[in-house]
Parts: sequence; structure tokens; C-alpha cells
Amino acid sequence: MKKRINGKLCDTEGATLLGTKCVGEFGDTSGYEEKLYITRSKQYFMYGIGGSDSKYPAAAINLLTEAEAEDWKKENNIKEKTAPKKAPKTKKKVPAVKKDTTPKKKEAVPKIEKTPEKK
Repeated sequence: MKKRINGKLCDTEGATLLGTKCVGEFGDTSGYEEKLYITRSKQYFMYGIGGSDSKYPAAAINLLTEAEAEDWKKENNIKEKTAPKKAPKTKKKVPAVKKDTTPKKKEAVPKIEKTPEKK
């Protein structure tokens, strides 16, 4: 999810995930999930999504200060103090499928011989 807040781009795909908190079970209308991220420019943000009766009835992104992020990590037993280095994205090479260029043999069509009509 991408969202621009106060001129800062928060992108869950481009940022580093620092920790996750899940409350409730799948299908629980009051359950929710929070994910703490940090961008390359050291901006923290929280992505939240949940059921209709939760504190995230719709997907949301909120900016956090470093102190707020550290407090959240401490409350949720996230041990990582600094953002881990992200592995560079690599494209998986898919082997090319070779097209079959051998000439196709035409199947022999059986000949139907007409028998002369008897009068």
C-alpha cells in the first residue's frame, strides 16, 4: 500500500518491515494487524488493517516518530533495534520455452470409395 503523508511517501513494498502484531483471529470483526515499517530515509510508519469493529476498519498508514516506534517495538517484544539491511530485489530468470519448429506430419485421411448405386 502506498500513501503520501505530509509530503512523505509511505510504501509497504519499498520499506523494511520491522515487526508485526496480530490481535484476534482471522474472521474476528474486532481483530486487527499492525505492521511497523521504516523507509530508507529513516521515517517510521505503521500499517494497520482489521475487521469492521477494530481500530482499523479500513486499511490505514500513520507516521510515527522514532520514539513512538521504539515504544511500540518494546511493547510488542520486537528485538531489532535498527532496520535490517534489505536484500536487493532480483528477478528470477525463467527459462525460455523453445518453440517446436519441426514440421508437422499431416495425418492420412482415409479415402472413402463410392459404390455404384444399384437401380
